[in-house]
Amino acid sequence: MHIIIILGGFCSLVLAMGLSRFGYTPMIALMNRDLNISDSMTGIIASSNYAGYLIGAFLASFIYKAKHKKIIINISIIINLATICAMALTTNPIVWSIYRFFSGLTTAFIFVLCSSIVMTSLNKIEKQQYAGFLYAGVGIGIALTGLLVPLFDKIYAWRAGWLGLFATGLIFGIIALIILSRVKVEDTIKSTTNAKKPKGWLNILITYGLEGFSYVIMSTFLVKIVESIPATSHLSMSSWVIVGLAAAPSTMIWAFLGKNIGLNKALLISYIMQILSMLLPIISPNAFGIILSAVLFGGTFMGIVTLSISTANKLMPKDNTKAIGQLTSVYAFAQMIGPSVAGIISQKTAGYHTALIIASIVLGLAVVVFIINEVKNIKEVRKCRT
Repeated sequence: MHIIIILGGFCSLVLAMGLSRFGYTPMIALMNRDLNISDSMTGIIASSNYAGYLIGAFLASFIYKAKHKKIIINISIIINLATICAMALTTNPIVWSIYRFFSGLTTAFIFVLCSSIVMTSLNKIEKQQYAGFLYAGVGIGIALTGLLVPLFDKIYAWRAGWLGLFATGLIFGIIALIILSRVKVEDTIKSTTNAKKPKGWLNILITYGLEGFSYVIMSTFLVKIVESIPATSHLSMSSWVIVGLAAAPSTMIWAFLGKNIGLNKALLISYIMQILSMLLPIISPNAFGIILSAVLFGGTFMGIVTLSISTANKLMPKDNTKAIGQLTSVYAFAQMIGPSVAGIISQKTAGYHTALIIASIVLGLAVVVFIINEVKNIKEVRKCRT
């Protein structure tokens, strides 16, 4: 039963996160080419998606009943599919922004509620590290967008890209609907509003928020960053495929690494590696640098999600819906700001170097928080021994 639940969640995340949410990244290049959309506008459209994601994550944190989770997931899958298809039916940026808002809203419902359902199931058998198999769906979805969008593009340019993503998503959506409507799901426990937050909760909120701001700059503009470098322009779509292929197994690797060396240490390592991924296009603007950057970025950003949500589940196992919802809300708020800021900066500076440096500095603050936390933990351990 646990495997079936993970499979249902996996298919849901392939659709909602991989195809619907991150499918926007390779589609930006096509829409910019065919419709001459500016970086600032693509950033605004992306931010509208994250605004919907923020609201959805916040609302999802209040859903505890199993039957309500299943109903909302099923409705969200249908609406999410509709928003992908609808993107091909207009060229109005305002309408696009509305569609992307609802895409973000439903994606958040699917992500938070599927995460809660799967983590609750794994808590019963004490196999939380298997959550990596759930989040591998995001990487598989990303890889599919990078592989399929160029093929759809040859059929009917940018419109075929969105319609092709819809057709692909329909397959995974139907599988998810069939599975999740039949499996037995348990309620989560509603915590009291004045319940004391566990130690370490503020740290994970801060670092995850900083990650949300930084990673989204890279994930939104990666294809265009690679395309803007003359020596690597031919790798633009390939780089996105590499991100997805690296992300898929990384969630399982980081989950098992977190179990063996500790979640905080694993997170610290993953943040440092991601900073390097953001600096590589600047310090090594060649094929090797771009490929390594894509591998490191893909190999860390979903790993950080897996480790952070596992930490939230560990800190608040009986109320993981609220924990995951709050964590995702902070993440969504930060990533709502990132694309707009990066889009405006890249347009003013005629490049992406400044935006990448800012993202790296912000992520560096998260590393500082982790180091301070680790030092405190070491001091407390020594104090207990004496």
